[in-house]
Amino acid sequence: MGKSVYSIVLQDEVVQAVDAAAYRQGMSRSALINRLLAEAVSFVTPEEQMRGVFGALQRMLEPLPEFQLLDTASDAMCRLTSALRYKYNPVVRYAVALYRGGGGIQGELKASLRSQSAGLLQRMNEFFILWRAMEEETLKSWYPHGPACEIEPGRYTRSLAFPPEAQAVSEEELGECIALYIRTFDSAMKLYFSFDGDAGTARRATAEYYTSAAPKLFEKYIF
Repeated sequence: MGKSVYSIVLQDEVVQAVDAAAYRQGMSRSALINRLLAEAVSFVTPEEQMRGVFGALQRMLEPLPEFQLLDTASDAMCRLTSALRYKYNPVVRYAVALYRGGGGIQGELKASLRSQSAGLLQRMNEFFILWRAMEEETLKSWYPHGPACEIEPGRYTRSLAFPPEAQAVSEEELGECIALYIRTFDSAMKLYFSFDGDAGTARRATAEYYTSAAPKLFEKYIF
C-alpha cells in the first residue's frame, strides 16, 4: 500500500485545527489527515489495523499480574515488562513493533534484560539459544534455517511473520496470537530460571513445556 504526494486546497483555520489535534496526539499533519479521511470513507489503513492488533494484545495481557504494560506514544509499538524471580529481581522488557511489509503487516519482538551480572546474562543467553533451537525444529517446514532472529548479550530479537491468509483475519485474532507468543515465551523463560544451578533439568523441563505449548502457539497466524 503506497503513499503519494497530493495537492489539495484547505482553509487555513482547518489546517490550524488539524495541526493542533495532531500535536496533542503526537502525530504529523499528514498522518492525522490520512486517518481522518480513511475513517470518513470507512477504509481501514494499516496504521488502524496496527492499533487494533495492539488493542487486542493489551486486552489479553493487561489482566495478567506477571505483565506490566508501559505507555507509548507510538501507534506502531507496544512495550511491557515482566519480573523475573532471580537474584537482584531483574526485569525483562518486551517490545513489539509492527510495520508495513509483504503486502500487509509484519512485526518484530524484542526481549531484553539490562544487567551488569555476567552470570545472569549468560543464563539468559542460554535460554535464548534453547528457545531458538526449539523454534527451528518446530518451524523447519516453513523456515529451513529457522525464523529470522538475533541473539545478543541480554537481548533476543525475533521477526513476527504473518502468512498471507493472516491479512484477512481480524485485528483481534492477530493481537491474541502475538500475546499468546509473548506469554508462552515468558512462561518458558521463568521455568528455565526456576532450576537454578541445574542446567540439564532446566533444559529438559523447558523443552517439555514448549512441546506441549507449540501446537497451539503456531496453529493460526504467526510464524
